[in-house]
Amino acid sequence: MNILHTGRNHFTYICSLKEEWKGVSITTCAMWTSMLQNIQTNQNKAIFHYDGTGPCSTLPTYGGAPAPVYIGTV
Repeated sequence: MNILHTGRNHFTYICSLKEEWKGVSITTCAMWTSMLQNIQTNQNKAIFHYDGTGPCSTLPTYGGAPAPVYIGTV
């Protein structure tokens, strides 16, 4: 699943609904997908937390991105 977020202004891969990806299970990805669809439907904003330091603008794009540690709503 790719997301377009304002911190990077580019697409970032967060998980896969077909296979485990960087430690994120299919089940977790399905829950994140549902949660993000709900956040979008309700016109809220999502927040993504990653391990490490640095600004979101330096986050790798597409499949080069690390897996999020946490996804929530603002």
